[in-house]
Parts: sequence; structure tokens; C-alpha cells
Amino acid sequence: IDGAAEADMAALASTVESLARGYRPLGTVLTDAVGDQIRKVIGPTGKRQSYITDRVTGVWQLGPGWGLHSQVALALGTREGASVRGGDLGDLL
Repeated sequence: IDGAAEADMAALASTVESLARGYRPLGTVLTDAVGDQIRKVIGPTGKRQSYITDRVTGVWQLGPGWGLHSQVALALGTREGASVRGGDLGDLL
């Protein structure tokens, strides 16, 4: 954002809000990839992807952003295979 360093916080917040109106974390491709992995991992238990967010926000009393972060951590931590950089991809199972 041009002039962000010189702008006051109210003006900057307004500019960011107007520019980020359609923003979704992860985007469509990564959202689908995370959803697929979560279904693969917890699907056999009969739970849905929303169970993770409900558990994190309800039982643990964390904010709604933590639900998405927890889903991403679970999806990344349960991947199969080896990294091209060495070592296993998933470290939760």
C-alpha cells in the first residue's frame, strides 16, 4: 500500500479493509487440499472437518482463527511420504 508508513492507523485500517474485502485465508487450492487431508484422517471416525474448529473454539476456548490453524497443522502433520529435502513429511502419526 503506497504511503502506508506515513498514514495514520485509522486511514490505514480503512484502506486495508477495503482492499481485503474478498480475502480468504489459504485460497481455494490450499483450502481444498487441507479439506481432503482432514477428511482422509478423521473421516473414518465419523467426525466432520468442523469438529476440529468446534473443539478448538468450544472446549479450548480459543478464537475462531485457531480452528483453521489447527486444521492446517493436522493436515500437514499427517501427510504421508518423504520430503524432497529429506525426512518424513508428516510427524503426527
